[in-house]
Amino acid sequence: MPGSDVERRGTQGEEWIVRLRQLGTPLIDQVGPIGYRDWLDMLGAAAPIGRHYAAQTRSLAALSPDVISTLVAAGQQRSSPFSAIILHHSRGAATRVPLVATALRKDHFMVEIIAAWEPTADGDGSKHLQWARTVSESLAPHALPGGYPNMLGRDEHEQTQIGPWKCPSDRGMDDPRRASALLYHLPT
Repeated sequence: MPGSDVERRGTQGEEWIVRLRQLGTPLIDQVGPIGYRDWLDMLGAAAPIGRHYAAQTRSLAALSPDVISTLVAAGQQRSSPFSAIILHHSRGAATRVPLVATALRKDHFMVEIIAAWEPTADGDGSKHLQWARTVSESLAPHALPGGYPNMLGRDEHEQTQIGPWKCPSDRGMDDPRRASALLYHLPT
């Protein structure tokens, strides 16, 4: 539909791409529409079937010098070349919604600590799991309480026991009829 918000935002995106291209000749320029299946296939090379994965997460209010030093050291000490640390910066409109609508509504960084390794006959992956745990534990003193429920593992009790998704009654979220509106992780 002409004049729609989606069309307007697409045009704004194209305008920004034109401005970026005017800065110089990029080494690679592959900006354009892509089908969902093609996008998934593109990501598949980075996470092939058969590789082993484990993840830990922490939410941080800021990237202080101590946090940056911790992240750099963790990157240098990766137990596998396939492991990664990914930062997601949540800010702007996503942080201005009502508290009952989201897990964390203030500006923050969600840190994904992803251990990835090729399976071996003689290894159980313990050194890779330990690397992820160690990074998570080293970020704990700097972390916000809790975490995103869908990004926490079943053994991350310290993070699942606190945070806004615990549904305190003062938020009106203790009504069982509203429980399906939130994601919970129940330790097994």
